Amino acid sequence: RHDPTRIQALAQQYEAALRALVAHCVSGVHCVTPSDFPLAGLTWEGLRALDIPAPANQWQDLYPVTPMQAGMLFHSVWDAASGDDQAPAYVNQLRVDIDGLDVERFRSAWASALARHDVLRTGFLQRAGAPLQWVARDVTLPYTVIDARNHHNASHPVATVLDAQAGTDLMQGFDLALPPLLRVTLMRTAEQRYHLIWTFHHLQLDGWSVTRLLGEVLRTYEGLPVAAGVGRYRDYLTWLANRNETDTQAYWRGCLQALTEPSLLAPALQVRGERTAAAGYADVHTRMDPAASLALTERARHHRVTVNTLLQAAWARILAQATGQSTVVFGVTTSGRPDTLAGAQHMLGLFINTMPLAVTIASDAALGDWLRGIQNQNLTSREHEHAPLFDVQRWAGQGGSALFDTLLVFENYPVDAALKTQGSAGLRFANLQNNEQTHYALTLVVTQQPGLSLQLSYDRSRVSDAVAQALAQRLHYVLARLAAHEGRVGALPLTPPNELALLSPNESGLPLSAEVASEFGALPVHRQFERQARLWADRIAVTCLDASLTYGELDRRANQLAHHLQRMGVRAEQCVGIAAERSLELVVALLAVLKAGAAYVPLDPDYPNDRLAYMLQDSGVSLLLTQSGLAARMGKLSSSTTLMVLDQMDVASEPVTPPDVTHHPENLAYVIYTSGSTGKPKGAANRHVALTNRLAWMQQAYGLKADDVVLQKTPFSFDVSVWEFFWPLMTGARLALAGPGDHRDPARLSALIREQGVTTLHFVPSMLHAFISHAEQAGAESCTTLRRIVCSGEALGADLQARCLALLPQAGMYNLYGPTEAAIDVTHWTCVDDDSGVVPIGYPIAGIQTRVLDAQLNPVPIGVSGELYLGGVGLARGYLNRAGLTSDRFIADPDGQGGRLYRTGDLVRWMQDGQLEYLGRLDHQVKIRGLRIELGEIEAAISSHPGVEQVAVLAQDGPSGARLVAYVAPATVDATALRSALSAALPDYMVPAAFTPLNRLPINANGKLDRKALPKAEFAASQAYVAPEGQAEVRLAEVWAQVLDTARVGRHDNFFELGGDSIAVMEVVAAVKQVHGIDVPLRTLFDAPTIAQLVALPQLHALWGAMGEGAKERQAEFAAIDSLLNELEM
Repeated sequence: RHDPTRIQALAQQYEAALRALVAHCVSGVHCVTPSDFPLAGLTWEGLRALDIPAPANQWQDLYPVTPMQAGMLFHSVWDAASGDDQAPAYVNQLRVDIDGLDVERFRSAWASALARHDVLRTGFLQRAGAPLQWVARDVTLPYTVIDARNHHNASHPVATVLDAQAGTDLMQGFDLALPPLLRVTLMRTAEQRYHLIWTFHHLQLDGWSVTRLLGEVLRTYEGLPVAAGVGRYRDYLTWLANRNETDTQAYWRGCLQALTEPSLLAPALQVRGERTAAAGYADVHTRMDPAASLALTERARHHRVTVNTLLQAAWARILAQATGQSTVVFGVTTSGRPDTLAGAQHMLGLFINTMPLAVTIASDAALGDWLRGIQNQNLTSREHEHAPLFDVQRWAGQGGSALFDTLLVFENYPVDAALKTQGSAGLRFANLQNNEQTHYALTLVVTQQPGLSLQLSYDRSRVSDAVAQALAQRLHYVLARLAAHEGRVGALPLTPPNELALLSPNESGLPLSAEVASEFGALPVHRQFERQARLWADRIAVTCLDASLTYGELDRRANQLAHHLQRMGVRAEQCVGIAAERSLELVVALLAVLKAGAAYVPLDPDYPNDRLAYMLQDSGVSLLLTQSGLAARMGKLSSSTTLMVLDQMDVASEPVTPPDVTHHPENLAYVIYTSGSTGKPKGAANRHVALTNRLAWMQQAYGLKADDVVLQKTPFSFDVSVWEFFWPLMTGARLALAGPGDHRDPARLSALIREQGVTTLHFVPSMLHAFISHAEQAGAESCTTLRRIVCSGEALGADLQARCLALLPQAGMYNLYGPTEAAIDVTHWTCVDDDSGVVPIGYPIAGIQTRVLDAQLNPVPIGVSGELYLGGVGLARGYLNRAGLTSDRFIADPDGQGGRLYRTGDLVRWMQDGQLEYLGRLDHQVKIRGLRIELGEIEAAISSHPGVEQVAVLAQDGPSGARLVAYVAPATVDATALRSALSAALPDYMVPAAFTPLNRLPINANGKLDRKALPKAEFAASQAYVAPEGQAEVRLAEVWAQVLDTARVGRHDNFFELGGDSIAVMEVVAAVKQVHGIDVPLRTLFDAPTIAQLVALPQLHALWGAMGEGAKERQAEFAAIDSLLNELEM
């Protein structure tokens, strides 16, 4: 049955295989199995897939990483892949001068430590699934001795040489898979002196371990015995694996339920467009003197809390001030050494963990009660301090986002104490430096020495040097104040006096010059007009279409109407209504009402009847001036109001001289109604003194001349119209009225500028955008007469500013800010295209005080956001007939000087140069995925898209929480193209989840967006499952589904919305590498969080085609090995 030749060949092959097997067994080559490493939980396939840079006989142990190590590993890999020219995160360094050192004895002492401690021979492996750490049986100590005695001179001092070497060591980093993750470098600087540079990775050692290890090395160096350790780091891993996480999850969910958003200090304090320093990290050091430190310790004892609790309280107050949050959260480190684990206090390793500490600023609470509450929270969290931070962040309900970017570390194991205990071997230590680097924007390390030592380490790409210096100073100040404070929490001073002193020069506008004050600041505006009429009676004062009036004609007609009003019973302080289209009659009526001693109330004919009727009733207007085309409609609004039709009145018999009326600066000049939060408009009653000051400042700042022409195009129901009407008439310039409706038509405005020779006009930024877009297409030749472009009413974007300056270089551009309650404008900024990305609202005008205060009415320092309060001569009297609302918005100055402040409701902050940056409305912010979002920024981005005429962005409840919804008009807007454009301009969390095109957005009776009338947005379409397409997408979806433990993944599903986090990103990258042989950079998944986006990336596209070939080879190899093993087991 069998061929003898074939049987003989088979026998020979079998013999050869046996001989090879025996040779292998006696060769000493070590073989390992998964059972050798029970903590690792590996299969045969997983074991073979490990890429350990050493033969198997060097593998002493394998086990998982701790949660803290997993986080550090992620940020270490992230930094390594970033290509940034800065030291990697979590590479630490200790430097100290040592006199009397024996170099070889020192080397031997370090080598003994490496042999004694597993953690010093540990490397870290990225793999499909969770990372692992492996322990090598033997490692070689990287030990370098450099003679630096001849490497320095007067121009190149020894400190520079040492810093350069230390910097080189830091920048070198480590191959995390290849232990040991430490280096010892000795720089010989004198005959008996060396400078030690010990560089190591934080993955291996926490601060307690650093101190113990250094102490062991020095004891060994001295020939003293080192106590045998009890237990190994792997025992800690076993202890962690047996923890019950159910109670821990419930604890953290309850502990963080008051948290409404992350506390991110760096973005809160970074001015938009501000250029930070070059990449890298820096430190700010400050120290409290022993007396102040003792006082702080005594205060802690008095309140029955620790000094650490006082530090946490101080930092919470500073963080709350910076972010504007009532509940803040920051990271704190815990020792992590369990009392129930034998020998834990003496082991080396990374035991610490970073946990969130959420603190609610209970402003009305007694300080001691509040402090003890913080301490109790620290104590109760000890039972749950071993939870992975990425899990805690997920439990916090903030969409898995980072909860904080600041870390507070209170060290009670100073390294210099370990050095001071040594010395019998003749070693002397000096100039200790300890460089510890985290991935956080700012890390505060506090040590108790003779005097409390504070070190702020910060990422210079996220925190500027000036901000870091200021934070260190504030912390020092708040701690000093805590040592003596007895009152409420909210009364604790937070801003150092020297910072408050920096604010004072910027809070008040420069005064009017004596010349301007005497010429323009002493008389009410109509009296200043009368002076111009006497000087230039025959000069054209106002034009409207083809009609015009000279100064003399306008003055006579206004005088006659004013006399007639007086005969009708109009008196000082009386409100007279005016309802008219833009016309010569309107200008006459405005002047006449003021000349009669009354205040005018503009009633825009474009307003709905209900709104106009309410304004008439609320203001108590008994006399209404109108035009014949509006008389019938206006007559139906109020039965108690007398109508006077301007274009049908005969006042020719009235005197042409000004009425004899005595004006007091405090008399009302006008009442303009603004929208109210209750749905009913409110009338801001402005005084003559405020208006006079405002216009005098404008003349001083921008100087109209006789040949200037000011275009009046703003509806007179808005306060910008006030200066458009009166500024040219009080200075002898010409007022050009746009026709009714012209203010909405960019083409018509361009024509008016050309026809009238307009030199000065105003735009709200949204209309400026339309005007500039038209001029860019039609040409700006018609606008060459422009000298001044004034913007206000909305936030002015830097892009629009740049376009305007580029298109109209001959014109000055000015950004003004002000509420109706403060006589038009209160701050000013002359625009320049400086590439900063920020258009500030500038400095206060003359006679105005600008104050930025927190919720407790305390001034906030430079760079910190707060509510803008206004004081000075420009304030309105209040809201007409609304005493309660007036007392709520116009408050007593907390400085106690008897003045008033107006609460604007606007969020601003001081910039370093003393200007104000506008940040948005306090009531127009929403939170999506735990991030604070200003809806106006998104609306501005959508408005810049071609074809969009109207936009509103809201936050609505979607399938998985709050989602952004955009409503755009007209309905022809391409939502897909709009989404694509926004994705390129905004962060992904600011791109609306749904777009709803409408013909027009609904407007309510107050002229505002009617949010209730907007249709409910549909999220279903954007959330629908779309199957992966192509081999690469299918295989990536399989990897994602396995890592995220989900049934299926669509090609447009967002990785992070599916529950992914930074650790899951590492697992995906490792799995793709292991299974498919493709290196995907760690950052890529953050830039392209959907499978479709990831596969489409140009830099990866070529790799996807090869996906699968490497996987097939590996699968075939594993199958062959498993088949052989099965045969051997049979």
